[in-house]
Amino acid sequence: MLSSDHGGSHHSGYKSHQMEYLLLSGASGLLGTYLMHDLMGRGVKLAVLVRSNRMASAAQRVETQLAFWEKQLGHTLPRPVILEGDLSSSTLNMSEADLKWVENNCKAFMHNAASLTFYAKDEVGEPWKSNREGTRNVLAFCKERGIREFHHVSTAYVCGKRRGELIRETDVDVGQEPGNDYERSKLDSELMVRSADFIDSLTVYRPAIIVGDAKTGYTTTYHGFYVPLKLIATLLSKVAAGSASQEMIKAGIRMGSVRLQQALNVTGDEQKNFVPVDWVSACMTEIYCNQANHGQTYHLTPRNTVPVTIFQKVWEEIFFEFNELPKGENSDATINFDEFESYFVNQMKTYQSYWGDDPQFDYSNLDKACPNLPCPTIDEEMMRNLCRFAIKDNFGWPKPPVVKPEATVNSYMENKFPEASPSGNTEQHNYSLCVSGEGGGDWVIRVEGGTIISAERGTGSKSEGNLCLNMHTFLRLTQKEVTVEETIQTGQLLVEGSETNDAVNLLKQLIEEDSSLTANRSQSVTMHT
Repeated sequence: MLSSDHGGSHHSGYKSHQMEYLLLSGASGLLGTYLMHDLMGRGVKLAVLVRSNRMASAAQRVETQLAFWEKQLGHTLPRPVILEGDLSSSTLNMSEADLKWVENNCKAFMHNAASLTFYAKDEVGEPWKSNREGTRNVLAFCKERGIREFHHVSTAYVCGKRRGELIRETDVDVGQEPGNDYERSKLDSELMVRSADFIDSLTVYRPAIIVGDAKTGYTTTYHGFYVPLKLIATLLSKVAAGSASQEMIKAGIRMGSVRLQQALNVTGDEQKNFVPVDWVSACMTEIYCNQANHGQTYHLTPRNTVPVTIFQKVWEEIFFEFNELPKGENSDATINFDEFESYFVNQMKTYQSYWGDDPQFDYSNLDKACPNLPCPTIDEEMMRNLCRFAIKDNFGWPKPPVVKPEATVNSYMENKFPEASPSGNTEQHNYSLCVSGEGGGDWVIRVEGGTIISAERGTGSKSEGNLCLNMHTFLRLTQKEVTVEETIQTGQLLVEGSETNDAVNLLKQLIEEDSSLTANRSQSVTMHT
């Protein structure tokens, strides 16, 4: 039950930027990558929760994702505010500075992080750790920070084993039996979110089985749909290593497909609900960007289902097409299908519930919210593209190199402006610096009496002047390779707002760092802290 009761949440102090930011979890996953691109493309002020790993920092992981988009699009993109953390505590393991930033700037949370583990070893590990306990921590975090608008990414399969009836968007817990631990954990987390009494506006997104991009086949995740494809590819690698003939390889493809069908205990007539990731992201972005759509539950499910027999046909065709394996001459080589079945097919038992016949989903709310975004038809050609990409990408291995910018605007600004508290003076003016591209970022610059007194990550709606440029131009300015006037004349610097002359002068001060600016800023900060 939703309530207007604030629930005792802590939310005080300076409120910058009118609390306009959306905080997104799960930004480093496949859907998160598309959401980050689509939301920022619609002008959403976005912050992302990302954890570091042993290969890359949180910022480097985001840079690597955005580098993919920039390569595809041929131009630079803005950067979200990156907040390092994870779901393992009620503070999301953020730094004190980041917690303060969230409290001052974030109005909404989109919880997209989840584990796709189907069966748990115990109730401490995955998927419970991320899907249930992670959601519990996110809710505690939002309550403490005063975030009362919540967007929850669930799954259409919270319906469990219900079949033979239309699954409505309004259905939640009707006594259904979950098909696996993943479905149970997602149902638990959705119920937890729905019972949070501090949330004023709750929007729930329930996608079906997400696959790669409808046009390019691009994906970074090789679960579910891709597992049988990967297993057959592994079988063929073993066959090729044994110098089997082309005829034997083709026989292996056909037999592998048949054995997988037997292992999955399917007839081939089962219908599946697959949805391309780009369409899911486009719908979620459209729903988020129109406040009239908030407060509903949406089944992000396809108009047409796909029978399992088509998967088998496409898998076989694709492997014939991509038969670039070593062409052995030993026609007497054999394939040990018993070994294949015991070693590989047993792994598919985890996915038996996944490949069973799907229910039929109601999508009335989605049709009303996104009438111009029908789900692309999942046909044989699209499935071939999905499979082609997976094989060309070698199922995500090796991973793309981590993008590590040599310089970042964040480091530049943090070095120039030690943390200072805003004065609250009515004569204070805000200007926005928006730097796109690798190492870029957005900053609000606060000015009193023509002097910069502080700077903070993000952008503000009450900015009197916006300075927009890419990181390459910003670096050239800081290295004195070009002047501010030259960048304006050549279109490399865009200046917007009511006080454009003042904004240009501030950029000159920022870049040139004259001695009077440093002295004046030190005095101003001392007076107001």
